[in-house]
Amino acid sequence: MPTFLIAFLITIGTAALCDIILSLLAVPKEIAIAMSGSIFGSLPFLKEAMDRWQEKRTKAGSPILSYEGYGISFWRTLVYAYALFFSSMELVGVAGGISAAIDSEASFGNFMEHAALMTIVIAYPLTFLIARWMGRRNISHGAWATLIAVLLAFLTDTMLPYLLGDSGFSHAWEALVGNTRMEFIKFRLLGAIPFVIIAWIGFFWGRRQQLSGYISYLFRQVSPEARATIVDLVYQEAKLRVSVS
Repeated sequence: MPTFLIAFLITIGTAALCDIILSLLAVPKEIAIAMSGSIFGSLPFLKEAMDRWQEKRTKAGSPILSYEGYGISFWRTLVYAYALFFSSMELVGVAGGISAAIDSEASFGNFMEHAALMTIVIAYPLTFLIARWMGRRNISHGAWATLIAVLLAFLTDTMLPYLLGDSGFSHAWEALVGNTRMEFIKFRLLGAIPFVIIAWIGFFWGRRQQLSGYISYLFRQVSPEARATIVDLVYQEAKLRVSVS
């Protein structure tokens, strides 16, 4: 069975189990959904770990990736970025829900205010870091994969309460601002614009660091003595080029 399918099933099963346990513990629905959804961020790391484990079983020693092998394709970038972006957005819901619950004047309006604050504190930095990692690893159409992943993650995050039957969320929103469900979805999609901008900045920032990222990966595979020798050789080569020019 492909490692991606196994990792996906494990992630889905863990998220479903988490939602069941939180429901039994009477955790508020919006917090339970967000905590379960945040588990999807483990999918890329679980997939990579399973790939390394599988390669170690079929080969002697630890496999060393070439520069081409170190990079990830468009589709893998899309899936990884989607899982990580969605997870970071759900973490905002968890933090915002807990923060609002602690507030003595907790209400749906307070929850939205706390969620907006957590978006700035948590989601924006995580979006930049995730996109930078994608920029360092992607080898094909990564900017488009990042854009699509952000929009899909935002759309999923917006529709999830409705899909899971959180009618209280819908009624509370409409009572707060007097808007329909479609107006709420439009409002949320407009909120995706800062995420897209931050994600693209992070992606192109990471793209500039792609070679250095691969070199850092190689350095982690060799002994400290070998690293020192390599650095000294590069230094001598750079020194020679400067003296010649």
